[in-house]
Amino acid sequence: MGSRGLRPENCDPEESIVKILRAWGVVLLFGLLPAGLASAQVTTGSISGVVKDTSGAVTPSATVKVRNTDTSASRTLVSDDNGRYQATQLPLGLYEVEVSLPGYQTATRKGIELRVGETAVVDVTLNVGQLEQSIIVTGEAPLVDTTTSSVGGVIGQNAMAALPLNGRDFTQLTLLVPGVVDVTSIVNVTPLFGISRRIAVAGARASVGGTYLLDSTNIMGFWNDQTGSASLGTALGVDAIREFKVETNNFSAEYGRAGGSAINAVSRSGSNQFHGSVFEYLRNSALDARNYFDPADIPPFKRNQFGATIGGPIKRDKSFFFANYEGLRERKLVTRRSASPTALARQGILPTGNIVVNPAIVPLLSLFPLPNGPDLGGGVGQLINQGSRRLDENYVTGRIDHRFSDNDSLFVRYVFDHGSLTEPYPSPSTIDPVFGSLLRSRNQYITIQENRIFSNTVVNSFRLSFNRSNMSGQSPFRAPALDFLPGEDQRNAASVSISGVGQIGQQGNNPFQLIINMGSLADDLNIIKGAHALKIGSEVQKIQNPYRLDIGGGGSMSFNNLRDFLSGIPFTFSIALPGKFNTQRTWQQSVVGMYFTDSYKVLSNVTLNMGLRYEFITNPTEKYGRFSSVLNMSDPAATRFPNVFRKNPSLKNFAPRFGFAWDVRGTAKTSVRGGFGMFYSQYMPRNYGHYGFNPPETTISLGVNPGFPPNIANLGALAGSFSLVTAYDITTTPYMLQYNLNVQHEILANTLVSVGYVGSGGRKLLGAYDYNQPRPTTVSADGRPVRPAGTSRPNPNFANMQFTSPIHNSNYNSLTASVERRFAGGSHISANWNWSHSLDTNSSEFNGDGFNSAGETRDINNRAADYGNSTFDIRHVGTVNYAYQLPFGAGKRIGSGWNGIKQTLLGGWDTTGIARFSSGPPFQVYNGFDRSHDLRTGANRADRVDLRPGFSNNPVTGDPNQWFNPNAFALQPDGTYGNLGRNTLRGPGLTSVDLGLTKNTKLTERVNAQFRFEAFNIINRANFAVPPIQALAMFLDASSAINPLAGKIASTTTSARQLQFAVRLEF
Repeated sequence: MGSRGLRPENCDPEESIVKILRAWGVVLLFGLLPAGLASAQVTTGSISGVVKDTSGAVTPSATVKVRNTDTSASRTLVSDDNGRYQATQLPLGLYEVEVSLPGYQTATRKGIELRVGETAVVDVTLNVGQLEQSIIVTGEAPLVDTTTSSVGGVIGQNAMAALPLNGRDFTQLTLLVPGVVDVTSIVNVTPLFGISRRIAVAGARASVGGTYLLDSTNIMGFWNDQTGSASLGTALGVDAIREFKVETNNFSAEYGRAGGSAINAVSRSGSNQFHGSVFEYLRNSALDARNYFDPADIPPFKRNQFGATIGGPIKRDKSFFFANYEGLRERKLVTRRSASPTALARQGILPTGNIVVNPAIVPLLSLFPLPNGPDLGGGVGQLINQGSRRLDENYVTGRIDHRFSDNDSLFVRYVFDHGSLTEPYPSPSTIDPVFGSLLRSRNQYITIQENRIFSNTVVNSFRLSFNRSNMSGQSPFRAPALDFLPGEDQRNAASVSISGVGQIGQQGNNPFQLIINMGSLADDLNIIKGAHALKIGSEVQKIQNPYRLDIGGGGSMSFNNLRDFLSGIPFTFSIALPGKFNTQRTWQQSVVGMYFTDSYKVLSNVTLNMGLRYEFITNPTEKYGRFSSVLNMSDPAATRFPNVFRKNPSLKNFAPRFGFAWDVRGTAKTSVRGGFGMFYSQYMPRNYGHYGFNPPETTISLGVNPGFPPNIANLGALAGSFSLVTAYDITTTPYMLQYNLNVQHEILANTLVSVGYVGSGGRKLLGAYDYNQPRPTTVSADGRPVRPAGTSRPNPNFANMQFTSPIHNSNYNSLTASVERRFAGGSHISANWNWSHSLDTNSSEFNGDGFNSAGETRDINNRAADYGNSTFDIRHVGTVNYAYQLPFGAGKRIGSGWNGIKQTLLGGWDTTGIARFSSGPPFQVYNGFDRSHDLRTGANRADRVDLRPGFSNNPVTGDPNQWFNPNAFALQPDGTYGNLGRNTLRGPGLTSVDLGLTKNTKLTERVNAQFRFEAFNIINRANFAVPPIQALAMFLDASSAINPLAGKIASTTTSARQLQFAVRLEF
């Protein structure tokens, strides 16, 4: 078969619509785009409004002065013939607006807090009188959004400072935004793929659905789906962030590269007042409850997070600085519950009959610790192990702002984040901490931005930025029994896995080092022209990826079951051959994006948001020419090519956006908003970097039924494999279609209610499949394709040929409702609920994205059989968060006159909290051996079983010892796939409540001492995880005997109740 095998199927009718949108996009972009270019992200806000007199008539030519009260920076505007004014590209902070006009009293609005990406509407009414007379009104801008059509939420500085955050990880706050789903416990959380928080947003995959930005600088690493120290599982720096915005649907054309969401943080800056803090947060197991799976004695756990911030003026009204340091030290004993062969099994005495233990397997068998828990059946017993987790991290931020003049300013911000982690259980299947990993992370981000005001209506920003993210890992321990290539010391030893038991040996992808060097050059031009607020721009990113990932270096051996292991009968063994192992590559590409947006106030109460983004990548290359692939699936060998793709698949990536905002009565009390947008997910090094372990530089031979011990010389005669790589003949880029309609209404003063619909559709999404899987040759009596044992692969020159191609679709629909109440003094309460349903044919690019669903398409000739619940399809998600100042103490409703010891003890108390509720994630069960004869193993196995007649396809019992009823399933006929659908079962839901109590004590007028007490999971609920991969294998051999681990849950998604104490000194 020719290259057609790499291409997606024929387009559906929706493709016609896409082509029309692209054609319209070309006309709009090249017809309207001026010479000026602009950046692709938002870190500022705008203030706009209309000036009227008391009769309601507009007042042109009024002088409007917009002043930042923190830095005294001001901008003076003049209202136009329709009384309109708009100040764009304003730094975040507190503002006042002063409006004056001869014959009228001067009007001043104070207390306007400008948030990221926000247009604060400040309408002003002038009273007749003398200029010297003035009217001052204090109050924030309206809660109701009457100007934009995007969906999302802003997390402000007050919320970040007040709410209880476990680990002081600012990404936890993204979960407070409707449409955001935490999938950290669902995906394959390993040090290689990163153990930081992963989120799926409004139907977009967690893997490539969103972008994390800091001051418009991309701050993600190689995997392009997390921020912070991915290998360590942290995201520090909450004290250095002013606020951030989570854009979940139909966001502006200013944002690019991602198809799902944008999380845009803005760093803190100095002001005319010196301010700072010194803090330490303490955790200790002596204060904690026991985790459900811990032994009787709570394992020791100590965590110290400490640091300081300081900011202020270098030169008043001109230059400012801000600096932050945060240190993290953690020592924890981690419990792992797994399985291991019993003493009787080690003698060959199994419940199904006695066998002779192969003497050659004994050295491997001895690496499995003896069980120390109850007998689980099937020759295995429970193993309760504990390993030491050691984490050290240092995080530093510095920022300088300088105003050269009223019209010219610049800031420079630098972040350094370095840490190390000793992880005892680097894989969900690791049963012994002796096979732990040592991880290191070192990230640096720098941004330089210059802002220039050319006139009242033209403002420009120019930005340079650089991101260097470096993550690495290695396995220090090398067991001689696993050393199948003696003398190859630069490699790891092998790993050995047994279905229904677990894994011993090194993490199979160590050592690794993944570096991203990303430089960016951008410019942003804002033009106000009458009722139009125009933005035009572009950004160029240069990406370099030094890459090493030694998958297969020491070998990987799999056994179908314990009996086969004891008999020395492996199912597969793969290893990189001597002299043919070099995974080091340096990938290079650029991303070029340009956009045009117009926020057009077509009527006084109707705003249209229109935009177009055109973005493409350069065809990636390997710096030293070490790139090979196949043009046709029938090719006898790999061929060197100059570029990763035969033709650049991104040159037609025009992405239009359209939306509206209708202020129903013109009072900023009720709005109806909606929109539609198209968003591309560009190809990044994560998609093609794995060519590093493919021929000819690296040849990984895959032997089926290779015997034991394996004969490396015989393996050298076998065909090599292609794994986890992007197909060479791709012609399209994955994209998302997003749409929404929602209503906002201020039902009471400072109380906002929102109700809406959000939907999206993924098209041409990447997914992995093994093109070279054996094809069925006959059909069973019930019409199923049959693949007899021993069926040859289509291309005998290779083993598996695992490619990722844009062949998958997804559909997402949701309803959301939220209510927010703000109180005087900064208190607030907010609650939201989101119902959604996400369906697709594959939820991941490859097997690192989710262990509760196979990483590969089951049958490339029948993708429709995989259409089902997305891996991240969590139907119900609800959150509540609040920060409340208790109403007693000096200046409060109760005890307003208190002082002295009474005020010290009883005044200054605040309480805060976060509650999260969600239904369970989907998962599927499969065979632990190759029943279908498609020659796949591990996370790639999609060999689903049969569902027995009369049983539900979600036979959940609710018992963590056996979460589902295994009797609902049956072994399907030999050589076929089962009839059970994909992701039909549901895991446990989540309920978690975190509470905080804060005591503020004034030491002097400007110095405050703060004592904090925080309780995480205060209700001490065991939030069970989905059963681990060993417990999802239903049958381990053709006898139809049920895996004794089937359905057994082994971990929780949250900790047991943990208490934290903190002391802060703030000035």
